[in-house]
Amino acid sequence: MAGQDPLTGMLILGPVPEESSSKFTTILDDEADNFLTSLDTITVTLFDRNTQMIINSRDMLNVLNVNGGAFDTTTGTFTWNMLAADNIIFDQTKATEEHILRIDYTYTSSSLTRTGRCSSVVRVINLERFQEEPTGQGIEC
Repeated sequence: MAGQDPLTGMLILGPVPEESSSKFTTILDDEADNFLTSLDTITVTLFDRNTQMIINSRDMLNVLNVNGGAFDTTTGTFTWNMLAADNIIFDQTKATEEHILRIDYTYTSSSLTRTGRCSSVVRVINLERFQEEPTGQGIEC
C-alpha cells in the first residue's frame, strides 16, 4: 500500500517482505510533464534511511536496460527488478525498516542535457518480528 511520507513528501512503497525480490515501476517525465521516450543515463541508489548505509552495493548503479533495469521508450515506463539482497533488514530489533530508493536520470531536450530524480521510501518488513504475512510485492513510484 503506497502512502506519503509526512516529512519529505516521498511515496512510501511496500510493504516488502525482507529478503524477497520486488519490482519498482514509475513513469519518467520531462520538465513539461510529458513521458520520456529516450534516456541518456539512469542510476539507482538504495540506502537505509536511518543509518544511511548503502544496500547491496546499489550506489549510483547503472540500470539503463542492465542490472535489472528496463526502460520502455513507447510509454516512458522505467522498471527495476529488486533482488532479495536489496530488501534486507539491518536492525533485527525493528518490525520494519525504511530504505530510500533514489532514481537519477538524464535526457536530452532541445539539445540540452536535463536531469531528473525520483525518490521513494521502501518499507521492508522484518519477517522474524512480523506476525501476519504481508501482501503485495509490486511497488510503484
